[in-house]
Amino acid sequence: MKSRIVHILYFSVFIILITACQNKEDTINSVEESEETEESVIEILFPKNAVRIPNEYSDLSQSKHNTLQENDTNVIRFEEVQTSDAVKAYEEFLSGNRTVRIADTIYDNDCGVLMKWQGEDISLENLIQDLVETSNNLEDGIDSVQYALIDCGNDGKKQLALRTYGMSYHSLGDDSDFTMVFDWQDGEISMIYAVASWARDCHTLYANGYVSGYGSGGMHYTWEGIIGPDGGYQASYYCAVRGSGLHGMTLYWALWEKYGMEGVPTDFYEYKINDETVYAYDILKETTDEKMQIIQNYIQENEAAMGIHFVTNDEAWKCVEENRKTLGITDEMGNEENKIAWKTLPLEPSALKMIQN
Repeated sequence: MKSRIVHILYFSVFIILITACQNKEDTINSVEESEETEESVIEILFPKNAVRIPNEYSDLSQSKHNTLQENDTNVIRFEEVQTSDAVKAYEEFLSGNRTVRIADTIYDNDCGVLMKWQGEDISLENLIQDLVETSNNLEDGIDSVQYALIDCGNDGKKQLALRTYGMSYHSLGDDSDFTMVFDWQDGEISMIYAVASWARDCHTLYANGYVSGYGSGGMHYTWEGIIGPDGGYQASYYCAVRGSGLHGMTLYWALWEKYGMEGVPTDFYEYKINDETVYAYDILKETTDEKMQIIQNYIQENEAAMGIHFVTNDEAWKCVEENRKTLGITDEMGNEENKIAWKTLPLEPSALKMIQN
């Protein structure tokens, strides 16, 4: 009887051991399957045959002031499925492995820093540092560097938009920026657009290459233009508007004294459309026939004195509309859906500040 009980115990222990081994094997297989699944996901996101950054610009990436944060690849990848040479080159530039040059036909708004870059090969690091030096907040530097792919002309060829944000042009920590557009031309990246923007000189670039803006400084200004598929910027119009008369016109005060009017409800416009200047006026509210005649006399006197001709603002805008049509500009280009979805470059904080030699 005792021997039988011992055999039963031995058999039970054996069954327990077999079950444990089977469970361990199932666990191992489950882990291996999980690892295979994870590896397949990584393979999809970062395929082994993906184009890698060449070593010909390795001296740039080895700079002691490397601008990118430490990571596994140290490269920027666009989420969009892009295979063009242009996009690959933009990725290399943003990863610190390629330089750019200024195009001879660049459009800019008198940015002093461009003089330093003329004829030079510009790395991302040097570009950022030179722009940090233009900031009014050298101690804290600039807030961020942002980038995006855009499509000027909607022809499928991508351009790279880059902007340094928080430049402190107007006040410390403001939302001023320096926006640049780069185009892949003749086997190299060219800077085709470079514009500083702040509270009193505001430029907005859209993902289709459309640009609109406004400013102030004695007069109010509005403008728009477009960067075409060839990388060239073309202005639709530039307009200065002033309620007290354009530069060179007789001051309202003389009109008040002569006719006893307490103000002239009229805005005056000076449009630049291609190489033509169009002068216009707009009477802002209904007025008496007597005052209307005074306004017309005032306009005619200034036409004679300045050697120009005024049209109504509606007539001037028809000229703008004709030019917009020629350039392919529509009202929808400045809609919300065409705004640029900026991304922030993963830079070390030190890259956004002045490098102390």
